[in-house]
Amino acid sequence: MIDLQARQLPVRNQGDRPTCVAFAVSGAHDWMGGDGVERSPEDAMWAAHRVMPREIEGEETSVHHALEGLRQYEHAGEAAWPYGAPRWNEGRPEAALDPKNRISPPEWRRLEEMAIPVIRNELVSERAVVLTLGVVRRVWLGGDGMIDSPAGEKVPGNHAVLVVGASEDGESEQTLKVRNSWGPRWGHGGYGLISERYLGAYGICAHSIGGRAI
Repeated sequence: MIDLQARQLPVRNQGDRPTCVAFAVSGAHDWMGGDGVERSPEDAMWAAHRVMPREIEGEETSVHHALEGLRQYEHAGEAAWPYGAPRWNEGRPEAALDPKNRISPPEWRRLEEMAIPVIRNELVSERAVVLTLGVVRRVWLGGDGMIDSPAGEKVPGNHAVLVVGASEDGESEQTLKVRNSWGPRWGHGGYGLISERYLGAYGICAHSIGGRAI
């Protein structure tokens, strides 16, 4: 397996808020930045809602909106805007408004195909991938970090995770290694495996992040 976990900053915990998109995108920007600076998930939420339709309320957002919002407004560091202090709907705090505390994000695009070979090629090309998937609760909350389920199960919501590894071509079991945002007690230190079957049945979209800065 191509395994890039060692390049990641520590796993974080979104708590009881539906902010997985913000953590997955921030994690991708942390990784691609390569500067050891944590980007602010709260700022990602704020930026996403700046470009979302105004009639959409609450904290739900999409990877597309987070990436596009941050492309327009740049990404503040966690030190400038700590998670929840204040929350995104209260507006950017003074430190996050300071251009010195914001970083231009890398380019991004939506992948046309969500196949493991395609995603593996993105990782090999030094680009991060954020997956959006339907959630089969029993496997995500099962405790062992192995996300596998046949098609047709109830999916009450979606979840975004950062891909940090992929099976090599020819391996008997094809999986993706992902970093979750539920803290280090989930899975194996905060990381888990998505099966090829689950990806095919419940994968919604994948975004590639990397390349030259905007």
